[in-house]
Amino acid sequence: YIKQCVESLINQTYPNKEIIVVDDGSTDRSGEICDELAATDGRIIVFHQNNQGTSEARNTGLKLATGQYIGFVDSDDFIDLDFYKKLYGKAKETDADAVKGKLYLYDINTNKVYLEAWIDINDSVKKNKANFYFTFTTAIYKSSLIKEYNIRFLEGLIHFEDPYFTINAATHYNKLEVIDDAKYYYINNPNS
Repeated sequence: YIKQCVESLINQTYPNKEIIVVDDGSTDRSGEICDELAATDGRIIVFHQNNQGTSEARNTGLKLATGQYIGFVDSDDFIDLDFYKKLYGKAKETDADAVKGKLYLYDINTNKVYLEAWIDINDSVKKNKANFYFTFTTAIYKSSLIKEYNIRFLEGLIHFEDPYFTINAATHYNKLEVIDDAKYYYINNPNS
C-alpha cells in the first residue's frame, strides 16, 4: 500500500509541502519503493532507520519536519487529493492550533467505505475537544505548538500511541476546528 499512500501525498492539490517518509526497518520493498518515488519528487525525504516501533518512527518524522503545520498518514492508508488544502485553508482562516478532517474505513475486500468506526466522531469533537482522543492522522497540528510543548508519541507503545499524542496535544491548543469534507481513508483488511 505504500505506493498508493505516497502518491496520494504527492498529488495533493496543496503544493507547498514536504513529505517525510520514515522507513522503520521494513523487511519488504517499502524502503526501495519510497526511494524510487523520492527520486521523482524533490519534496520527498526518506529516512531509513533500524526498526524501533511506531512511536519512534513518528517521533523521527516530527524531528525532521520543518513545515508550519504537521500531519500524519499511515503507510497503508491514503487521503483525498484536496485533504491538506482543506485542512490548511481552515487553519489559516481561523488561526486554529489543529484542524481535524474525517476518517473513513475502506474495506479492501468489498471496496466499500464506512464512516469512521461506523459513528461520526467529528460530532462529538465539536461538542468537546477532549473527545478527539484518537484518529490523529485525520488532522494537522501547528508545528510551533508541537515543538514548544515537546509533544511526542510515547516510545515503547505498540498500540494506542494515538490517544497519548492527541490528548497531550489537546491540553495545549486553544482552538480546534473540525471540517467534514476532508477525507482520510483508513484501509481495513478484515483478514489481516
